[in-house]
Amino acid sequence: MKNYNNNRLYYDAYRLKLLEFNEKSETEKSLYRVEIKELENNLIKYRENFEQSRDKLKVKIDMFEKYRLTVLEKGLKEFKDFHQQYYKITERKPSGSPR
Repeated sequence: MKNYNNNRLYYDAYRLKLLEFNEKSETEKSLYRVEIKELENNLIKYRENFEQSRDKLKVKIDMFEKYRLTVLEKGLKEFKDFHQQYYKITERKPSGSPR
């Protein structure tokens, strides 16, 4: 989750910085040609990292959801078993006891 957030923040930062340069005139762009190229490379790098970490996070979330459902089903089964046993015990009262 931390890698996902970090990669997303860097990706957004480089994207916004690149948008700033795109709004400048062609003469200003030519002055910052090296910086723009570096920003483009970093944007690609962090976009790939962001997409990979997003996919990994999705797999983990799916796994946790499946595990959560398994635990809930097990808990429900245990509750039903306890419920049935409780009523079996309360129905069998010792002889001679008042009802």
